[in-house]
Amino acid sequence: MFAYGIYATNVATHTGWVWSGWRSLTVGNRAGENFIGFSIGTGNPRNAVDLLYSPNATDYGAVGCSMQAAKSAWFPIFIPTCASPVVQSQFTAGVEDNWKNSFFTSTDWSFFNWCFWKVGNWRFGDCAAALPPDIVIMNFDTPQHLDVVAEFQEQFNFWYTTEPGIGTGLTDGSCGVSIPKEVKDGIVRSIAPFVDTTYLLHTTPWRDCGPGGGKRVTITQSAYPTTLHETGHSPFGAADIYCCDGGYFRLFLG
Repeated sequence: MFAYGIYATNVATHTGWVWSGWRSLTVGNRAGENFIGFSIGTGNPRNAVDLLYSPNATDYGAVGCSMQAAKSAWFPIFIPTCASPVVQSQFTAGVEDNWKNSFFTSTDWSFFNWCFWKVGNWRFGDCAAALPPDIVIMNFDTPQHLDVVAEFQEQFNFWYTTEPGIGTGLTDGSCGVSIPKEVKDGIVRSIAPFVDTTYLLHTTPWRDCGPGGGKRVTITQSAYPTTLHETGHSPFGAADIYCCDGGYFRLFLG
């Protein structure tokens, strides 16, 4: 592991210097751990938010994946298992794509024009899916955002694991997301139990989600705004900003 920092400026005007802050990067995996830190802040780790990327295994080269009963000392718990491993180069390329474009860019996302409409039930999604006589009550484009890593470089630690996960997304009101787990001393636990949230990264189309109270969410690799949206749910506990078929709730005070 080594630490680095980057100064950047506008090459045309030679103004607007930005300091990335010190970050740490892991090279290789000498200790043979199941998880690797690829962008670690240099602040007090107790004060940082730890986020772990894990693969929806079949999207990144693994085959023969299913939920298998673990040999727990207490009671059977099903964990994701595959006949062949995730292809590391394929998955890390996906992690780089999502991380760089979600957390480390100021590009205006323009590929989504979101709508909220009613056709029988309330729906939320791409406006192209809303057709007359649907009642559209909201639409908006995603705005620019701050560079999360640059602005809060000591407060975020990013990790990845190539251990398999399995997901199905939001179906019939239930969020299907099984993150990588291991059995240690007869206890089934997540691969990195210290992290605040585990992302299940995927390319198979489904509606992203996070189970209520869980430390895990599904993240579509190319859906950069959704990555920040789901991060708002976990680990930060924010409600949806739309009602009716998501994690929307009101706080009644006093």
